[in-house]
Amino acid sequence: MNNKIVEEQASYWFACNKENITLEEKQKFRKWLDEDNTHKQAYNYLIKIESLCNSLDEKYLDNLIDEAQKGAKKTKFFEYTKKYSFAATLLVLIFFSIFQGVNYYSPIYESNLKTNILTNQITLLDGTKLEIDAKTKLDVKLYNKQRVVKLYYGQVMFDVAKDKSRPFNIISEKTNIRVVGTAFEVKNLDKITTISVKEGVVKISKIMENDTLQTLALLSKGEKIILDEYGKILNLSTIPIEDIATWKSNYLIFDNTLVKDAIKIFSRYTNDKIKINYEFQEKQLITGQFKNSQIEKFFDSLTTLYPIAIEKKENTISINKKQ
Repeated sequence: MNNKIVEEQASYWFACNKENITLEEKQKFRKWLDEDNTHKQAYNYLIKIESLCNSLDEKYLDNLIDEAQKGAKKTKFFEYTKKYSFAATLLVLIFFSIFQGVNYYSPIYESNLKTNILTNQITLLDGTKLEIDAKTKLDVKLYNKQRVVKLYYGQVMFDVAKDKSRPFNIISEKTNIRVVGTAFEVKNLDKITTISVKEGVVKISKIMENDTLQTLALLSKGEKIILDEYGKILNLSTIPIEDIATWKSNYLIFDNTLVKDAIKIFSRYTNDKIKINYEFQEKQLITGQFKNSQIEKFFDSLTTLYPIAIEKKENTISINKKQ
């Protein structure tokens, strides 16, 4: 079946599902949807378009639809689809936007940021301040109606400028973090996302397969949430404000932290490769405060706690069992 027919069928069922349809019609719709993957793709595309429409400024959307329909009334396409008014309007909007609305959806500012072993601080055009930790990668895009950051890995402290007309969204794996104006830290380390709120309220959502959002939690000052790469909550707790993003002051704080995790955190602040030739147990922990530049002091502490020896050759630090 060609794409045009599939799109027409998707439009029909999309319009039907906006009304009160019978159980028999619902069964027919489910059968059609499950017949072929292209049916699901076409239907989900209309859902995305509807979501996009809902996010637009109402006045702008009304003007856009009016102009689109004025031109569409001159075509057979409009006559064919007018009985499915909502779906038809969406499709007309798609075609019209290709030619008239591109600039509206294009970012007015974008930047690709990546740090090495040094931290970085930037201020965006809207006044939002980003403090970026070492070995962090993110993309920033500012639009007319929203502000979006994609965090690939690393740690960022956000101080978001208040702008109710342009919510600020951070995407980390399958987690969406949405705010209007607040201060909070987002970590994406080994595909585990951690959000800690310093002030304000932060909305946490899971990104579903069709790109819709499922609200998971609303965090306020002093709250912390940990999620896996699929957007599943692993832990929800509180955190002292002074412990949020201590790396900004070049300090790392460990509180009964697994030794292997502490080593991994320290590895972010060195270009040396760290090889672990000793099997640390789950019960082997470390507590303390270190400057991120004091990796030697950190390893000295480990040698007093555990039977290990540290050896450095060129650009490699080896952690071996003490002989």
